[in-house]
Amino acid sequence: MKKLTFLLIALLSTIPSFADDPGTGPIIVIPPTGDGGGNKGNGPFDFVEGEPHVWFDSASSCFIVNVSSLETTTLTVENASGSVVAQFPVNADGTSRPYPVTPLPTGIYLVTLENVEETHTGFLLIP
Repeated sequence: MKKLTFLLIALLSTIPSFADDPGTGPIIVIPPTGDGGGNKGNGPFDFVEGEPHVWFDSASSCFIVNVSSLETTTLTVENASGSVVAQFPVNADGTSRPYPVTPLPTGIYLVTLENVEETHTGFLLIP
């Protein structure tokens, strides 16, 4: 039980939260932490060329994805129970594109961006 509690505390301490920076726009989900630049490391202005990025914009209830790959790439969103709540192929041409989802209820979500070459994950906390 102690290991589970420690793991949960460690996990929650690494998840970006809307409460940390309310009203500043989309928060970055992948990579798991921003670089500390503009918008407290949680915005689209932190893009590093060639590195996949996924943001979540709660105002428009959409994921914004920027990835460059020759492979078919998929974005999957799972709730804390492991159920897939959204999954769709994304355009991997290196351009930021929005992917609307139905409004997500309060919870912790695992966000995975993957293709046959690579997998990137991040967590999204909706308070």
